[in-house]
Amino acid sequence: MQVAYSKFKITIMQSVTEVIKNLKGLLGIKTDLELARLINVKPNTISSWKSRETLQYDTIIELCRQRNIDLNEVFFDKYEVSFEKGLNRRKVVMVSVQNQLEYFIANKASEALNPICFFPTELEIDVAFQIGNDNMQPTIKVGSYALCKKVSDKIIHPWRVYVLVVEDEGILCNRFKGYSNKGELVFSNDSTEFDDLIINWDNIREVFIVNGLFLNSGNNL
Repeated sequence: MQVAYSKFKITIMQSVTEVIKNLKGLLGIKTDLELARLINVKPNTISSWKSRETLQYDTIIELCRQRNIDLNEVFFDKYEVSFEKGLNRRKVVMVSVQNQLEYFIANKASEALNPICFFPTELEIDVAFQIGNDNMQPTIKVGSYALCKKVSDKIIHPWRVYVLVVEDEGILCNRFKGYSNKGELVFSNDSTEFDDLIINWDNIREVFIVNGLFLNSGNNL
């Protein structure tokens, strides 16, 4: 089954510089110094974040929660793309929530159960998983699709969002926080209602980095 859309909305993670620019705009401030004072960090910390392409995500997320700011407006760039008939630059299997059990049991065999979407984008995408849990809200809305690239080695990066296929757990979407003292992987949730998730590498079948989100603008998906 192949599904095509005349128009869809897609979001991609922005650079740290753009994130800080977005945050200042939403807060109604103009300078990095004002932002540093607001989140109680040293003035040169903001410059360091930009140069190192890193952020103190916990601080930013908590500030957004306090000010009722949508994290999508801070972290992601949104744009619309028109689909042209016959365009076949990127074919992606869309794994819905209803079919994730089949994927978990036999991922290759389950591909025939899922629709295929053609994404005219430069994003690196291997598969798209529909999000059925609200643990990553407000960053990732329930029902949206995480556009994922499979991680071929055991190198993952702090504060990036990943989809994990985990033994005895299923398919999970979380933000990588770091390693525990025992060498376990610690994953956090953007919703404060959920506790951290601690997993051993040996229990992980597959790891996918989330490179974007698919937000349906119609009623087809």
